Amino acid sequence: MGDATSGVFRIVFQVIATFLFLGFLLTAVGGIVLKTSTHALQSIVTTAVEGYGGGVDDLPQITAFLIETPDTIATYCIVVGAVLAVIAQIGLIASYCGWNKMLKIYAGILFVLLVAQTIGVAVIFSNPTKFANEIASSAEELLKSYGNRSEEGNKSTIIWNALMKV
Repeated sequence: MGDATSGVFRIVFQVIATFLFLGFLLTAVGGIVLKTSTHALQSIVTTAVEGYGGGVDDLPQITAFLIETPDTIATYCIVVGAVLAVIAQIGLIASYCGWNKMLKIYAGILFVLLVAQTIGVAVIFSNPTKFANEIASSAEELLKSYGNRSEEGNKSTIIWNALMKV
């Protein structure tokens, strides 16, 4: 009975680890696509703007804004996705081969990541007014250039109009 339960648990663990591996790998690939292909980003923006109902004239400004922003996000996606995919792969291999010591190390790594995430969320949301103030200050900065005819003004006008329609 114990061997059957252990086998079922191992199979369930392998399926979960496989999905995690594929998800993290997809995150890394998405980061690579964001970093290398402006055409893919533009097609994503085009799809999103169709739901927004903005004009075709707004599309280049929105795309330019989004091309400037995701460089850092893409780097984070690549690094975090690749590292977590490797960790998930280690857990999958350890489970498949029956390496109990490696599974314990894997569980320890997952526990450390869980604690780090919990601390991160606690720090970010421990002072909700600070978070709200940062959002308000960025909205104020956006409103300062609202309606200007400069490139920054056009971007902020488009973004602000899109936010008000949501």
